[in-house]
Amino acid sequence: VSVYQYGSALAHFYYSSEEAWYDQICLFFLPGAAFFGWLSCAGCCYAKYRYQRPYPVMRKICQIVPAGLAYILDISPIIHRVISCHVASCTEKAVGYHMLQILFFVIGAYFV
Repeated sequence: VSVYQYGSALAHFYYSSEEAWYDQICLFFLPGAAFFGWLSCAGCCYAKYRYQRPYPVMRKICQIVPAGLAYILDISPIIHRVISCHVASCTEKAVGYHMLQILFFVIGAYFV
C-alpha cells in the first residue's frame, strides 16, 4: 500500500500539478509522501501485530489514519488543479474525471 501511495504521489506531482502549486510545495511534497507511506506501512504492521479477532476499532484507526493523511497529501495537486480550474471557469474534461476519481475513492474508503 505504501509503495502504491508513493507512486501515486510521484504521478500526481510530476504530471498533474500546475506550475504555481509546484513552486510552492516542491520542497516538502515528496519527502512528506515518503514519510506518510512509511507511516502507513508502520501503522498497518503494528495493527496486524497488536490486535487479534474480534478486531477493535483501534485497529482500523491505526490503518486508516496514516493512509488518509497520505491520500490527502497525494491528492493535493489534483485538488489545487480542480479549484483553480473552477475559479478560472475553464472547461477541461480532465477536471470532471478528477472530481469523479476523488468522489469514488472517498466512497470506497467509507466501506473499508
